[in-house]
Amino acid sequence: MDCIPLPCIPGPASDTHPLGYAIVLGTPLLVGYVVWKDAGSIIRAVMRDPVARRFGIGVGVVLALFFLSVTGYLSFFPEDGFPDTVTVVVLPAIYQLMSWPTLEIAIPHLPFIHIPFFLALSPGQVIIVGMLSGLIGLNAATYRPVTGASRNGLV
Repeated sequence: MDCIPLPCIPGPASDTHPLGYAIVLGTPLLVGYVVWKDAGSIIRAVMRDPVARRFGIGVGVVLALFFLSVTGYLSFFPEDGFPDTVTVVVLPAIYQLMSWPTLEIAIPHLPFIHIPFFLALSPGQVIIVGMLSGLIGLNAATYRPVTGASRNGLV
């Protein structure tokens, strides 16, 4: 077993144990099942309403970008050692319990806007950020402001 960036823990506590991958992959499935069972009728109603659906998708996308930028996986500010040429590499990285192959893209100057760009994506990151932003987007899509008429029991 060869680990490059961090020391390895052999056996069942390692970052490549199949149970860790099963936990990370099973969590969104379990969360989706619970949400579908508890709020299936609300989800179907939201999907029929185009305004609520677009609002929820917009909130989810903005939050996904926020989570990526806060964690440093999406950046427009170069750090020390940022490459001078376009660089695309796949490196192993530990994210959410396990070692995942991470695609890293570094562009020193984006075309037409001349700012640096860095993006790193891994399956574990996509799963976790997708689940969190999807849940928050779904919550935002179900929001309905209380109007004066509904406060008085008229609607």
